[in-house]
Order: sequence, then C-alpha cells, then structure tokens
Amino acid sequence: MKRVALNLFLLASLLVSAAGAQAPDATEAIKPFVNEFTVAVARVDLGAINFDALDRWSGQVLDAAQFDQNERAEVEKDLKQTLTQARQWSADFKKAGGGTVWVVFSLESLPDAPMFMVVPTGQGANVQQIRASLAPFAPGGPDHAEILQAHNAIVIASGRGGLGWIKNLKPAPRPELAAALSAAGDGPLQVALIPSPDALRVVESMAPSLPDNQPASALARGIVWGGLAVQAPPDVSGRVIIQSPDPRSANDLVQSLKSLANWARQQKEDAKTLKMINSVTALVDQIQTHGDRVELAVDAKQAVSVAGEISRGLHVSRQVSARRQSAGNIRQLMLGCIMYANDVTGNSFPNTLQQMVQQQNIAPQVLTNPDRPNEKPGYIYVKPPEPMNKVPADRLVIYEKFTHFDGGVNVGFGDGHVEFINDEARFHKLLNDAQQKQKQAGAQQ
Repeated sequence: MKRVALNLFLLASLLVSAAGAQAPDATEAIKPFVNEFTVAVARVDLGAINFDALDRWSGQVLDAAQFDQNERAEVEKDLKQTLTQARQWSADFKKAGGGTVWVVFSLESLPDAPMFMVVPTGQGANVQQIRASLAPFAPGGPDHAEILQAHNAIVIASGRGGLGWIKNLKPAPRPELAAALSAAGDGPLQVALIPSPDALRVVESMAPSLPDNQPASALARGIVWGGLAVQAPPDVSGRVIIQSPDPRSANDLVQSLKSLANWARQQKEDAKTLKMINSVTALVDQIQTHGDRVELAVDAKQAVSVAGEISRGLHVSRQVSARRQSAGNIRQLMLGCIMYANDVTGNSFPNTLQQMVQQQNIAPQVLTNPDRPNEKPGYIYVKPPEPMNKVPADRLVIYEKFTHFDGGVNVGFGDGHVEFINDEARFHKLLNDAQQKQKQAGAQQ
C-alpha cells in the first residue's frame, strides 16, 4: 500500500468514528479468550462508521498539519482512495452482520503470534462473509491468516501456528479488564492495559535505566491496569486513566513519564519531527494524579492539533524512509553500470538503464522511485561519454525524475556514490554540466 505509515494513521481515525454506549456485559464476549498471559485488549466498533464526520474531521487534521500545496494534494489523494475503499468495506462488513472487533495482545505465544482478533457473531450474521472481509486485516497479512470459529466468535491470527495455542487457551478471570474499560469511559475505541504481576516483573528486569537517573521499575510498578477511551468525530477527544498500587507509585510513574518526555525533546531530529515530538510530549505536562490514579484528558481542540502534528511527522518520516530507499536504488543502479562497463563494454557506461538492468539480472523494481512512484521512469540517466575510468567522481550520472524539486533530489555520481542534493541551483548546475559533456561528445563524433 502506498504511503503505509501515513495511511495507517489516517485509517486509525476510522476506529473512533462511531459513538455508542458500552453495555455492562460488553466484556462477556472476550472473556473466553483472556487469561493470565493477556497484557492488553482493544475494543473497536467497526460497524458504525460515520464517514461524513470522519471526512470533515480529517480535513481539520490536514489543516492543522500545515502541509504545503503539493504535499496536501498528495496526502488528500491517498486519503480519498483509502476512505473510498474503507467505505465499501464497512458496508460489506455491516451487511454481513459484523460489529465489534476485539484485538488481544498476549505473551503466551511470543514471538510467533503476539496478537489475534476476535469478532463476536450474533444471530443472523453471515459468518463466511465476515471471515472473508476480515482476512486482509489478519496479523501477518491475508496470505498467512488462520481463522477459527469458537465461543460464538470468529478468531483471526497470524500464521506459523497462530491458532494452535488459541484452540487450547485456558481462560482465567481478569476483572481488571472490565475495571479499566469502565474507568476510561464509553467510546467507540477503548483499550485496556492489564499486565499481570509476572509480566510486569519481566518488563522491569529487561527495561534499561531511564533518563535523569529515574529507575525503570517506576514504570512497571506504577501500573496495576490502564484504560483509554476515544470519542468520535467531529469532536474527537480522549481520556487515559492508570490505576497504581498507591499514591507514591502514581507520583513515581508520572515523574518517569516526564523524564522520558524531556529526553525525547532533546533528541537530534529535524525541525518537523521535533515539532511532532514536542506536541505529543506536551500532553505529559497535563497528566494529573488523584490519589492512586493517574489521569490525562485530551479535548477536541488538542486532539486536532496533536493529530495534525502526528500526520505531518509521519509524512516526513515516510519521505525520509522513501528517500533512503531511493538512494539505495540509485546505488544499485550505479554499481550495475560500473559492472556492466567492466564485464560487457570493456570500459563504457551502458546506453540505457533498462539495458543494464536486464543484462545484470537486477530486479526491475529498482527502476521505480518509492518516493515518487507515479513518475515513469523513476530515474533519469545521463550517460557519460568518456571511458568509465575517465569519468570525474563529481559527474552527475543518475537522478530522480521529478515534477517539482520538492526539497531535494537523490543523485548518483561518476564514482558510484549517492548524495541528496537540496540546493536546487547546485543540482541544475550538475545536470547542465553533465548534459553539456554529452552534447560536446556528440558534436565531435
């Protein structure tokens, strides 16, 4: 899927796009699937999506993100495609009788199957259609999905024997689950953190020391259970509540969280990423303690602002990742050109990249730029006219095709190294020099 990180964030808002009160016995459906190894449970109402409200709220988030014109158009295009697909999926899911989805995180089968989904099936539900609609969302992907029917529910897990242990799962009472969901409040998205004492001891033994000499034990010992509830668009808001063993543990937990927030703010990141970090960590300053409980409330205005910064940060992260992948592609292409010159022509660069890729058995996907997948071809090749061993190290040979310079471009040079050029004037000089050498060589022939 294109722009996975950004779309995952935007799709996450689907999980909070429907209102509805939780029934007192809502946890009954999931009780057969939880035991002492369960560390967290999420409850999502996927059957009541208000796409109109979601669309309006997403627009507010994009406004808050302050994308430039080109970025905004790119993100909106992907978002529209994602929402169109999600709208159709939602209609099919509801038509089949689907509603609530539970996601269970367990330590019982680490690392092969740490999570699985449970979909209760009420009277009249079309089990086969629900199975088919949920398979693409299975942990590990649809090709690895394992599906089981048990306790009036459909269970979907990852492959590698993901359902083997679930079939033999022995339920155990976890009253913390209902307590966490109830304390956090009603909402279409609810999450309960319910680590057992044994699980907390494992975390405590493995966790490194925290910044400011804060002990890692404060994080583990400060949590008996935690709950999160998120309200729906157009006024998205959220509430987090953590139950600690006692007031002192609650205060120690808050101090540890503040130390982590201060540490995050001091990291050496680009300005846009730091802005996202500052926006998220600012929420830590709003945390309050009430005796043995820790609470955080996020109102609708803050939710839009934070969501905007997160979407912006994810977009930047995606760009950085894609640019690194693209630089790797150019590096492979340059190496292929050098090998082609050594093995095929005796000292000359290939006439085309396609010719070289085919001869060197390089995967054709290398010719696609992951940062600009719609550009065909993904890279422009300026063949040096000189023998390979005479090409200057600073000669431009390959660069990313683009419509707008958009902050920079990856360039492959004569000696095989790759640089990200963010100076547009420098890039055009490098390109002009390479093209002039081609023209001069052509005129002399």
